Amino acid sequence: MPARSQKQRAPRRGKRLTLSVLDLCKRYGAQSARESLEETLDLARFTESLGYRRYWIAEHHTNDAAQSSPEVVIPLLASRTKSMRIGAAGVLLQYYSPLKVAETFLALEALFPGRIDLGVCRGPGVSSPEMARALVSEHQDELGEESFAEKVRELVALLHKKSDHGTGDGAVLARPLDVKPPPIWMLGAGPRTVRLAAALGTRYAYSLFFGGGLAHGVDYLSEYRSSFVPNAELASGCGSIAVSVICAESEARANRCDAELVAGGCYQSNVVGTPKQCAETLRVFGDLFGVDEIIVATFIRNHRERRSIYRQLVEAL
Repeated sequence: MPARSQKQRAPRRGKRLTLSVLDLCKRYGAQSARESLEETLDLARFTESLGYRRYWIAEHHTNDAAQSSPEVVIPLLASRTKSMRIGAAGVLLQYYSPLKVAETFLALEALFPGRIDLGVCRGPGVSSPEMARALVSEHQDELGEESFAEKVRELVALLHKKSDHGTGDGAVLARPLDVKPPPIWMLGAGPRTVRLAAALGTRYAYSLFFGGGLAHGVDYLSEYRSSFVPNAELASGCGSIAVSVICAESEARANRCDAELVAGGCYQSNVVGTPKQCAETLRVFGDLFGVDEIIVATFIRNHRERRSIYRQLVEAL
């Protein structure tokens, strides 16, 4: 159910909440892929000017997707912005070679040092089982949960210049070798994802907008922090949450927009109301989950309205 700030306990005060963007990169109506991608580039520039910390793009292999290759769009976004972090949320690793993903994102990090995020999730993000099988060239064993976990382990090892394949000159290492690896984020709303993130010492973002509940999310973030295995990069867990937001000049209009989108097949938004109500609810979420950053997505289709939502949230906060 959408969160209503007036039904929540009072938001915390004194600790600044940072916002980031998750762009689902969808095409709407008769819109072309180019038009949608131009809107993505514009929204990145616009939200950077508002102070958003990072801009992540989703990967989908569906009919309404404007792009299914975030590694192609990320350098365009990075080149048209100045300082905000740019990344994928996330690469559907079950369909790919960990070595190829590692080398792609090391190259991006070499081009834009200190600005690249590598978000990884299981998905599915596809339009059909046939599409999933085609992506792995009919190697269906790669689509299982254990295969995904093994690919994540291999990706982490490769990014940190370790190899389980060969020794000496024959060792399989991700190149370029002289580039510091970008941060890895595990994204998801299930118990296996959070446990994998904690065990491997990666960052973790809980996907509340993708159907995950508040209670589960709070428990998962708590479990992630308590079972996190420290490493050379992170001494303790680094967590965030991704939420879907609709705000409008009145609560009634925001509710109507949400109802129309749900009728059209979207998930119900997590946060719905006026800008002030939404900002208060985001503060409550920050307190509830113990995070100082929230990644904001919106199912609103009109580009001007999306810009308005991101602007109004910053102003209200």
